[in-house]
Amino acid sequence: MRSALDAPTRRRAGAAVSARIQEQSEWQGARRIAGYLAVRGELDVGDLLATAHAAGRLCFVPVIEANSGMRFRRWSPTVTMTRNRFGIAEPALPDDCEPAELDMVLAPLVAFDEHGNRLGMGGGYYDRYLAFLGPRRTRKTGPLIVGIGYECQRVDALEASPWDVQLDCMATETRWRDFRNQEE
Repeated sequence: MRSALDAPTRRRAGAAVSARIQEQSEWQGARRIAGYLAVRGELDVGDLLATAHAAGRLCFVPVIEANSGMRFRRWSPTVTMTRNRFGIAEPALPDDCEPAELDMVLAPLVAFDEHGNRLGMGGGYYDRYLAFLGPRRTRKTGPLIVGIGYECQRVDALEASPWDVQLDCMATETRWRDFRNQEE
């Protein structure tokens, strides 16, 4: 799916998703934003993070820990980066953010459905990191979880496991979906 998209299509999609997110009221109030550095065809939100940083917001990107956990570490366009065991760039200096301190999490994915279910790369990193949130229908606080992907990644249905953290919203190059008021 996403790996078949050419570079110009990916750039246009990234720009469209960035614009779509910046239109949302939740973005306007977000001061601490967790994003990611795109790999393997993921939709690139690097420009969105740079824009947020330039506006004085605190930005964070994932760091994979030795115990298969994940943390978010402060990022800026000038921060020193290292490569983890998967070859993914991560901020070198520890300046972590606790999950409950974030306002918004931009989560990459392999697939999503119309109920806010997300299929990641298979490591369960986001599900473990955000487990404290519990099911979407019971959330009262915590960051807004926004899936980021291409419209071609939408599938009819994904089977959710009890530990899967559902998306609150989904941003693609063509649409913003809000799952928060859906019946589950």
